[in-house]
Formats: sequence, C-alpha cells, structure tokens
Amino acid sequence: MNKKLPFRGRIIDENINFPIKPEDIPSHGRTFAIAFDGQLDTARSAWLIVECLKEKGQGWVPFSWAELDCRLDGEGFLNRGNFLFNRLDEPANRIVNNQIVPWGGGWIVCIDGQYRVTEEFIWRCYFGRPIKIDCEKDQTLIKTAIEELSSGQSA
Repeated sequence: MNKKLPFRGRIIDENINFPIKPEDIPSHGRTFAIAFDGQLDTARSAWLIVECLKEKGQGWVPFSWAELDCRLDGEGFLNRGNFLFNRLDEPANRIVNNQIVPWGGGWIVCIDGQYRVTEEFIWRCYFGRPIKIDCEKDQTLIKTAIEELSSGQSA
C-alpha cells in the first residue's frame, strides 16, 4: 500500500466489545451509497462485507478476500474472481481545484492477509450516511445510538 490512509477510527475485531454488531445493521430497504460518498460500487462492497459477517455470526471478525469473492455469483454481482473493495481499502484519486487528492480509503484494513473493519465503517453502515468519528455532533449521535442499542431500540 503506497498511499497514506485517512484515520477512520480504531480497527475493530473480535477482541473489541463494540456496541454495534453486524446483525444490528439493516440490509434491506437501506442503501449504503450515501454513507460512502454516493458511490454505488463502494456501497455494494460495503453491503457484501456486512452480509458476509452476519452470515459468519461471530461479530466483527477478520475476513478474507476469498470469503467475499465466493459470494459474488449468488448476490447478483460480477462473476467470481472479480470482487473489488472499491475505495473501502485504499483511496482512489480525484481532481479537486486542479490538484490530485486521495478520495476514500481506510474503512477496511488488511493485516496479514485478513481484512478488518474500522469504527467509521461500522457507523457509516449503521446510520446510512457519512460520519466522522471526531465530529462533536456525530459523537452525540453515536452516544444516542449506543443508548438505544442498550435499551433494545434500533436506529
């Protein structure tokens, strides 16, 4: 990886008791496109990751590219062997004010061949919108969501 990844919060895995589990993220009737800068390809990749982790039933455990790729045929995506993270892992470049700047990336992190999600990835999927975990307004929203999850309600 040659590009510097933006900070997207802690890397979440099975050793962290995170308040939101994959099962808490609605997957029907919600699009992740708004959550990931309006990009449908990125949203589909995020949705597939969440669905794969729901199926595993073990929380936010590490996963492999092959685990995601093997689901492609059954989910109406491209044929197997073609799964792309679509900016979830590494940023793409775009031109802003005549300068090339990185765009996206850092929501999914690869460590020793296994992928893990970050806090911001989870919150974006949960709320269905962009969220920056360092923003005071979003910290309040997150606190409210945690309280609702604790009381059995859902976002």
